[in-house]
Amino acid sequence: MSQNPMPLWYLQWVKHHAAAFALNNEASQTMLKWGPVFVKLFTARELHEATDELIGKPMGLDWVREHRTALIEAVAAQRSRAKAKEKQDRYSVCAFCLETGFCMVPHPGFAHGWGKWHPVLRMPAEDPLGLTRTVAVACCCEVGQRTVAGEQERGREILTLTTYEHRYPNYREVAAERESVLRAAAQEPTATDYENLNRILSGIRILGA
Repeated sequence: MSQNPMPLWYLQWVKHHAAAFALNNEASQTMLKWGPVFVKLFTARELHEATDELIGKPMGLDWVREHRTALIEAVAAQRSRAKAKEKQDRYSVCAFCLETGFCMVPHPGFAHGWGKWHPVLRMPAEDPLGLTRTVAVACCCEVGQRTVAGEQERGREILTLTTYEHRYPNYREVAAERESVLRAAAQEPTATDYENLNRILSGIRILGA
């Protein structure tokens, strides 16, 4: 009964490993004997990467035992790193919405009374009454996308962060300036602060006036 031939990728890896460590023909034949087990346990990519990781590392005289053990340990380390990365990607928290699905962004206010948003998102100096006015939009992360899909199934449309940012591309600058103003307001106001506040308030046109 004839033995199953080694896959081409395994033969190529044996050649690659033997060349990397200047192994003789006898060593290559020994590596071929590992084939029936190695092709079931490892992939071509894993073995090639393991070989590359071992290059430059000291090996003793018992190359058969040490190479085999080092290869197995290198592949095990690869798989461990891959699992750790997969877990980190799976449980990483979205920096925009903190996994809530919604982001709080500056509300532009209404252009004429209620109903229609102002077409321009103004800086706090131009819109002092809107300093703390915010609105929730659906995040562009996976959780946010599921939120949008759920609302659409209920026949409701919801504003997304992508659409909001396209409409108000300066929202990050406005949000940062608002935060700066609010942070400064937490400090004891000075005489200059009161003077500036009176100047701003005196320039506001009261609705209906």
